[in-house]
Amino acid sequence: MAKYVPSGKVGGAGVVMSVGFGLVAAAVSAVAFHFVGRLFYLVLLFPLVWGLVIGAATAAGVRTGKCRNAAVGFVAGLVAAVASVGLFQMLENRHVHSAVLEAVGKEAALPKDVDVYDEFLRQKHGGTGFMAHLSARAEMGMNISRAGRGGIDNKPMISGAGMYVYWFIEFAIIAGICGLMALAAAREPFCEKCGVWYEKAELAGIVSAKIEEARRAIVAKDYAKLPPCVVRTNPGGALSEEKCPKCEEAPVVVKLEAISVDKKGKQERRTIYEELIPADQARKIESAIAGPATPAAGAT
Repeated sequence: MAKYVPSGKVGGAGVVMSVGFGLVAAAVSAVAFHFVGRLFYLVLLFPLVWGLVIGAATAAGVRTGKCRNAAVGFVAGLVAAVASVGLFQMLENRHVHSAVLEAVGKEAALPKDVDVYDEFLRQKHGGTGFMAHLSARAEMGMNISRAGRGGIDNKPMISGAGMYVYWFIEFAIIAGICGLMALAAAREPFCEKCGVWYEKAELAGIVSAKIEEARRAIVAKDYAKLPPCVVRTNPGGALSEEKCPKCEEAPVVVKLEAISVDKKGKQERRTIYEELIPADQARKIESAIAGPATPAAGAT
């Protein structure tokens, strides 16, 4: 059973667009979550949304730049994640620094010509750089709630080493989503001859009880057995194909999926069979299922 395998090709434009789209989204996301996070912060949900936003942008860059190299796509996603989280932490560091100086400015007894926070960092954390700021914030701790975060008004939920663990988990979620979305985009079927991505089209719904029968018919190339498996309403499965929108010679990806619906009405699909077949075989499948379908309107 043949599977589609990406060529691994990528040009300079592909690298630039994959990384560029990701970095733009990374910067916007970092700034947005920094300011929103000062008002409220939803644990797990924010990193998930954060990762999805950057991952979608990086995947768009992969497709626009026609990057078929999965490794390049994955690294582009990781670079965007690192840049976004790094910028976010820098903004958080600056915010804490400014907040401390603002508080100092309100105290008449404290000197105004000395950066008290920098002095504190030098004495307690060995410098005034990025890691020193992180160390100070980890020591302060963080209270995470729907009302916001910060350990000033409430006892912090986590601090010290726990903060580093939390930051790592948050980064891992964002980076994992970004990298995997970009990798998946780079592995999508692509026609090397025409220089375009394949387009997906659903050919027919499949009767739930006949999904296995449809799979056997496709494997055996006995396409005459497909029409009795096809249903127009309430399908329990789906037969689809991905092919080049420009030429008729490129091989076609045929996919058979089982469809299930949960109690909330959300549809889920599970791939039962997927194969890369010659274009002429795909046309035979299309011709076979173009006939009358099973008139099963109620049952699947």
